[in-house]
Amino acid sequence: MALMICYECDGKVSSLAKACPHCGAPMENKLIKIVECGDIEALQDLIKRGANVNTKDRAGCTPLMKAAELGNVSILEVLLKSGAEFQIADESGASALMWAVSTGNPEVIRILLDAGASVTAKEDSDQALIWAAAQGHSDIAELLIKYGANVNTANETGRTPLIEACSRNHIDFAEILLRHGADVNAKDNKNESAIFKAAKAGNAGIVRLLLEKGAEIDPRALRWAAAGGHREIVEILLRHGMDTDSANADGVTALMRAALMGHVGTVKTLLEHGADVNAKDAEGLCSLVLAAREGHVGVVQLLLEAGADPDFPDATGWTPLIWAASLGYDNVAALLLKYGADINYQDRFGATAIMKASRRGFTEVAGFLLDKGADVNAVDADGGTALMRAARGGHSRVVKLLLARGANPNLSDKDGNTALILAASEGHREAVRLILEKNPDIKARDKNGWTAMMWASSIRNRDIISLLEKYTAK
Repeated sequence: MALMICYECDGKVSSLAKACPHCGAPMENKLIKIVECGDIEALQDLIKRGANVNTKDRAGCTPLMKAAELGNVSILEVLLKSGAEFQIADESGASALMWAVSTGNPEVIRILLDAGASVTAKEDSDQALIWAAAQGHSDIAELLIKYGANVNTANETGRTPLIEACSRNHIDFAEILLRHGADVNAKDNKNESAIFKAAKAGNAGIVRLLLEKGAEIDPRALRWAAAGGHREIVEILLRHGMDTDSANADGVTALMRAALMGHVGTVKTLLEHGADVNAKDAEGLCSLVLAAREGHVGVVQLLLEAGADPDFPDATGWTPLIWAASLGYDNVAALLLKYGADINYQDRFGATAIMKASRRGFTEVAGFLLDKGADVNAVDADGGTALMRAARGGHSRVVKLLLARGANPNLSDKDGNTALILAASEGHREAVRLILEKNPDIKARDKNGWTAMMWASSIRNRDIISLLEKYTAK
């Protein structure tokens, strides 16, 4: 009696046992374990004892599939001579041929094909040629085509071998397919062609190849290439007549995509080909706004040099400068001002760049804007000021800066809130202290009649109450 190793727990099991005494695994699957180990004598012995050569493991894998995956020719031939069925598919729908294709073993594939395996039968899986295209096995492509594989077959997603090869940067495989008549303009279920996939993947060589073979240029290819910073591909597509300003349904152009992602070289190429620097999308966003709000200073400079409007507002009235200030990009703000941006431009709610910087606590940006002439006491549509925004946010450094530059602590918004009331109501002690140094009207009341002291008492902030009491006692 021979001892075998359980395929599940590696325990020792009698070759006559129907199940492992250690874990209960059915031992007819030990045939697969023997194939994995490459023990051809044990395999032949089990087959003589009547083992089922088409047994499956829990994933539906047969001994033949395992041999095909491992590329063990000797074991593969033994299994085929013993009646192993190559048409069987595992739980994922893959046959032994598919397993061989996925691992790129031409000898195993040839044996299976000579035995009668079909290169076109789908079963529940993709065709073998598509699998080979995904892996980029060029030698297998020639073999499968020789045995009758259809170069224009498609899987359930509509992908052909050419689309698959191009999306995965397998140029040699693509050349073979095209040489054998692959449809260069075929599209998958998403209406995406091989050239679109290649442009998106950033493979300039494949893009050139497809264009040489008559590929129709997909406008989306330019936008995706630009988004990926694939400058060479952008250049190739533009030289083949692609409209530089072609936009999608949302009005997004290639320049907008490149500007958003900060691809300086790609932006430069598009501008050299005449891209509209002030085009806007459906949301009112232009390339300059997109670059400014991401802090891409190099792109911002290129766009401004090309004539971009430094005050181009988006749908909410935010200009590139307002975006830069609100996000703390002082270098971008400096460039915009150098090219004439209106430092006191108000968005549709009346907010200015200094207000945005103050609200976010960007002291350096606020200081820079004040140095360049920002109105420290500008008011928005609700009567709010930069000082009120800084006080409410507890940004004491900005509060100190604004007060030093002449901010009026006694201004009030439409709800009667002063900077002192806002700082007290939010519990910002240091902001309250700084404002009190400027002798504000401590008795000012909001629309509900509440003073700063009342707000401090309501939130039980003893520190602020003490500060206010000391100020009142003066």
